[in-house]
Amino acid sequence: MEKNKKYEIHEAYLNYSIEDMEGEIWLDLKGYEGLYKISNYGRVKSTEKKGFKKESIKRGFVQHKGYVKIQLCKEGKHKNHFVHRLVLINFLNESKLEVNHKNMIKTDNSVGNLEYVTGSENVQHAKKMTNRIWHHTIGSNSKFAKRALAIDVDTKEIKYDVLYIRGFKEVVPKELYSENRIRNSIRNKRIFLNCYWVYYEEYIEGKLNFEEFKPFERKMYFMKK
Repeated sequence: MEKNKKYEIHEAYLNYSIEDMEGEIWLDLKGYEGLYKISNYGRVKSTEKKGFKKESIKRGFVQHKGYVKIQLCKEGKHKNHFVHRLVLINFLNESKLEVNHKNMIKTDNSVGNLEYVTGSENVQHAKKMTNRIWHHTIGSNSKFAKRALAIDVDTKEIKYDVLYIRGFKEVVPKELYSENRIRNSIRNKRIFLNCYWVYYEEYIEGKLNFEEFKPFERKMYFMKK
């Protein structure tokens, strides 16, 4: 868990009893059939293996952004998964949209608390629920922290959403990433990677005029003969 950062822990996350919670429903975990099951409360258990071990609740962990991840094993290969996405995949359907926690408690992965949303819907929900910019990444104690968004030029939907400029390294493809280019894009209202790059506050306050943005111009310099 991130240093100096506390997250609200939901009771289901702390419940490692093999006994079912009231109204709990279990489904075979897609992709791990016969190995694990997942419940509508976001609990995951390993299935009983004959002559080996009994059913047991898997212990997840809260990662640095406050979301619960769990490590699953299949054919000797271990992989970490976000529990909130596993719940929706198994109880609803698979989607490339973002997952929103309706009550803003990131450890509450009950199916009724989760929904698929677009990036902009996720931002608006966070703003409505907290009425502030919420910090959840490295460097959140810095007084210079800034949240920034990249708005797709064609769809006007949020494509990238991070709190700090350096955080773009996590979401922008490495071959395209350029910290200076992103900073300049925000400062000089330039289009980069087919996106408008803006600060979160400007987006929420509706102060943006996308017509002011211009594409980057490459300047070529040649040595005089």
